[in-house]
Amino acid sequence: MEAVGKGFSTRIRRMILLALLFAIPTRLRLVPELVNDPDLWWHLRTGDWSLAHGAVPRVDVFSSFHPWVAYSWSYEVLLALLYRKFALFGVIGLVAALSTAVVIALLLLTTRFNTSFLRATLLTAIGAITLAPMFAPRPWLFTVLFATVELAILYQARSSRNPYSLLLLPPLFCIWANVHIQFIYGIAILAIAAADGLFAESLRRFHAVSSFEGLSGRLWLCLIASWAATLLNPYGAKIYRVIYQYSQHTYVLSYVDEFQAMNFRHPVHFLVLGLLVAAVATLAYRRKVQTFEIFLLLLATFLAFRMVRDIWFLVIVALSVLAGDKPSERPADGTSRPIRLSPTAGEMLAIAVITLAVVAATVHSRQLSNERLNAVAAANFPERATEFVRKHHFTGPLYNDFNWGGYLIWRLPELRVAIDGRTNLYGDGRIARFNATWSGVHNWQTDSELAQARLVIGYVNAPLSSLLRSDSRFRLVYEDELAVVFVQAGEPARLRTD
Repeated sequence: MEAVGKGFSTRIRRMILLALLFAIPTRLRLVPELVNDPDLWWHLRTGDWSLAHGAVPRVDVFSSFHPWVAYSWSYEVLLALLYRKFALFGVIGLVAALSTAVVIALLLLTTRFNTSFLRATLLTAIGAITLAPMFAPRPWLFTVLFATVELAILYQARSSRNPYSLLLLPPLFCIWANVHIQFIYGIAILAIAAADGLFAESLRRFHAVSSFEGLSGRLWLCLIASWAATLLNPYGAKIYRVIYQYSQHTYVLSYVDEFQAMNFRHPVHFLVLGLLVAAVATLAYRRKVQTFEIFLLLLATFLAFRMVRDIWFLVIVALSVLAGDKPSERPADGTSRPIRLSPTAGEMLAIAVITLAVVAATVHSRQLSNERLNAVAAANFPERATEFVRKHHFTGPLYNDFNWGGYLIWRLPELRVAIDGRTNLYGDGRIARFNATWSGVHNWQTDSELAQARLVIGYVNAPLSSLLRSDSRFRLVYEDELAVVFVQAGEPARLRTD
């Protein structure tokens, strides 16, 4: 009787711990400021356009009319459908659902190994806290989720020596390639797993061991099939052109926050560094050189220290290393025995109820209504200025700030923006030119796109906004505490200030 009571008490504690774990994304990131993401709006408009036309865009219909690969088209359609049904609250809900799914996937990954429940839960909690800044309305959430699932599948195949779980990877990559361009990172993970035997053989004198011994041939076949699956998208092989375009960025790496390297002014950066140090120490402690983990960790470290948007890669790799078993600890048959949570239907229901209660309490306490979300967006983007432009039917060409381009695509669909957050479409040179002009640096007057503009919308305190007040080519027609609107001097002077 005492044993039964102890087992029941243990299950209760596990249920509460899991529910609190799954609530971490909600408590950390379910905030109204999520709608301030400048890229949210062009993603919404792209999905809306695809639904209206029953097709994906082939050219840049919002700006330049150049060929364009909308590589996140399925995410954008989902986002637009949620917005049509629930408005901005649907966007917030999608972030909460995907973030929670990432945490669940992290727990499944860490429990693939012969480790304790408490250790797996603690590692997952650290991972969730470290990944919290990435819980945003961006398609990269699918990449984090799918990469974690991919690693879990690979470790499952390794521990069971059963190749059939690898059959899940080609369909996963087919979906992934239609959601986010960073499916290429998943291909890299799979390539390292396939080449693991070659790495281990070349490092044999260092006591290297192949984690996927006996699966090498099947992994190569899986790699080929998964790569072929990525071509099953509306753009075919053209999607790889986008990867090349991103690889050519240089100026953008220092201009856009998410492309910059970690500066260690944020606590999360120190957590990432701590996970890396712990993972390296763990690998050094083991008696065998595990080539898959080593090469994967090297790749993840390079990417994470290159730009902050890729710290997720290092986080999930480090967690898999820290949760992993040592080769010498595996049973004689070569398999490992991962722990099984095995919650009953009633326990799963209880976990869901607790998690939803946390979500509901967060929504209520933070007033996450559509009215509040719209007010937050209006305080950060030029809503009143765009309403003024629409009311007076001003026409383009439009010259706008980089950070507002996505919002203007959403609010002024009848006008083509000059630039927005799709950096691969514009390239380093054009983005640098816009930044120089808006900063009012030397020769800003010679910007040909500014000279041709009939409409300018920008921050009220931007250097260019101050310079244009005394520029005879333009006339100020609107101003509020956030934005200004200029038109060419020949336009009627319908000045309004709020």
